[in-house]
Amino acid sequence: MDPPRDDGGESGMEANQESPHTVGKHVVSYSDSSEDRAQASSSTATIWLETVDGKLEEVEREVALLSPFLQREVRRHVCGTPESPVMLPKQVGVEVLGLMMEYCRFHLAIGRSDKERKLFDEKFLRLDTRRLCELTSGADSLELKPLVDLTSRALARKIEGKT
Repeated sequence: MDPPRDDGGESGMEANQESPHTVGKHVVSYSDSSEDRAQASSSTATIWLETVDGKLEEVEREVALLSPFLQREVRRHVCGTPESPVMLPKQVGVEVLGLMMEYCRFHLAIGRSDKERKLFDEKFLRLDTRRLCELTSGADSLELKPLVDLTSRALARKIEGKT
């Protein structure tokens, strides 16, 4: 999903219209209102997030705003700075956050073929069952539906293989 534009200019879309962006097989939308663009133009290109264990992580705004949860938190609380980071749900530790952001960065890149995405996803899912469960839970708490779907299918395949 594309974040609000940093130049504050009109994108040819009417205010408050939803802008779609494809992540994996899913189309995700974000609010493209004038207010969001104004807020983005006055903010930095990164957002600060705080994990449950108190660690601060700096993430690219464009990547972080793929998460509907993070979009709401930034908009609602006007946070995301080092002094006022976005508090992440308890399911999202530093390692899980890193994995989720890696996934989002790859899928956000323009020009990737379906074959490249599929190969990335296959390699990305080479995790032990515990880590895959943590990733599924974290992705669900940040409402990253494409990643939830991907990791849930991988977990189902692992379970089927053990019966």
